[in-house]
Order: sequence, then structure tokens, then C-alpha cells
Amino acid sequence: DASYYRILPSFIVMGFGMSFIWAPMTTAVLNSVPSDKSGVASAINGSLREVGTAFGIALLGTLANRAYQDYFRSSPELQQASVGASEPVQGLISLIGSGMNFGGQVVNGIAAEMGLVDERIATIQRVSAEAFMRGMDRAVIFSGVAILLAGILSYFMIDDETVLKTAEERDVERSLDGSVAPNIAD
Repeated sequence: DASYYRILPSFIVMGFGMSFIWAPMTTAVLNSVPSDKSGVASAINGSLREVGTAFGIALLGTLANRAYQDYFRSSPELQQASVGASEPVQGLISLIGSGMNFGGQVVNGIAAEMGLVDERIATIQRVSAEAFMRGMDRAVIFSGVAILLAGILSYFMIDDETVLKTAEERDVERSLDGSVAPNIAD
């Protein structure tokens, strides 16, 4: 039920956060390769970003959905509401418990479609909303811990001397050790 203006500050913070990540990451990738390889490096960087995003969505979605299912199915409030419930209400509980994509306002829509006017519907929706928040909590905590660990690992794995060198210094080193043929035009 939140309005756009209520969630706008969160989107602004998220946008700033992404700008502080993507641009420096791309710059670091492009600065770590010779100029003639920058196209390939940029393509690989973009591809890995897309694959990582898809993998992250799948992983975090799975974690959130599993937490949703676990909480929804084991809720004492829902178990109490399902005692003596009609077959359509039992079917609705089973459907909503199968995954978070059936939660939220979908409960009301399905209940109205099935013609269910039962006081248990509000309980199902309330438990579904709480299960959704549990799932999102699990996904956010997992991603926060993963980001923290990745940051710590990066701190210890990235060689500061290599990062601080200019592109020209790296090109000179490569040409001296023979890994890059000097450009005749130079």
C-alpha cells in the first residue's frame, strides 16, 4: 500500500550506491588491461555483471522462498486456523504455502475468485505477509554477509602496488618483459 513518494528515498539511496559500485569497478577493470584489450575487458566485465545478477537473483529468491515456505507452513496461528476449515480454505492454504509468489494481495484475489468468505482468510494473509518478511530478511542478511566477506577477501587479495600503477607504467613493464609487443607507431 506504500505510495511512490514513500519508497522514493530508498530508490535514491540504492541509485547512489550503485553509482559508487559500477563506475569504479568498470574503471578498475579497464585500468588493469592494456589499452588494446579494453574492448574485451569491458565485454567480459559486462557479461560477468549480468551473469552475477541473474545468479544472485536466483540464489536470493530461492533463499527467500524457502524461508517463506518454512515460516508459513509451521506457523501455529495458521495451523490453528486450518483446523476444521473447509476444503476450499485448505486448498487455499496449501496454494499460498507453496511459494511466496502466491502471497500478499493474491490471497484476497484467490479467495474472492473462489467465493470464500471466511474469517480465516485474514489470518492466511497476515501469516503470508509475515512469512514474506521473514524470507526477505533471510535474503538481505545473506547478501549483506556475502558482501562483507567479499570486501574482506578483496582487501587481502588485491595487490595495492598493481592497482596504484598508471596504465603507462603497466604498458612499459609488459613491453620490457616481452608480454606485449611494442607498437611500431610509437
